[in-house]
Amino acid sequence: MTEIPENFPYRETLLRGRPEHRDDGFWEEHPRMERGKRAKLFAPFDALDGYGDAIRTKNTVYTEKPRLSTDQQEALNRRLTRLCEQFGKRRRIRDGGGGLPWVRVTRYVPCSDRYHDAYGRRGTCETAEGWLTAADPEVARTICVNGETIPFGDIVRIQKSRPFR
Repeated sequence: MTEIPENFPYRETLLRGRPEHRDDGFWEEHPRMERGKRAKLFAPFDALDGYGDAIRTKNTVYTEKPRLSTDQQEALNRRLTRLCEQFGKRRRIRDGGGGLPWVRVTRYVPCSDRYHDAYGRRGTCETAEGWLTAADPEVARTICVNGETIPFGDIVRIQKSRPFR
């Protein structure tokens, strides 16, 4: 144990140590709490708001943007064009019973933590899955999956799939 200065306000309390409850029944009613559960009690009082998120982003493994071959890029463009055409047709007849396509989109997301060494150079591949709710193949060159706008240039893979029921 480290030396406690003489002028420390709680010196006597620290030197007394933990209270002992062996014969008064307190020990049986109040067993010692595990350290993990005890830490959860104090989590709402975290003094450094956002510190946990910052630590988690530092542990993220960032990679280079996947390079698609010419054939893969052409296949991706064909799929996107087909989906955009299908979306346009279904959007017009939605009231008549036509549904929107359910898609799974894998996209490249660059590192947004400007204090990380991967910032602007590397990123991660994330998957968004849901209804194709908007498509703009000509002007903005984006699609919208469940309200999330995804630029064509960030898409690595796109699949038409079925929703989980």
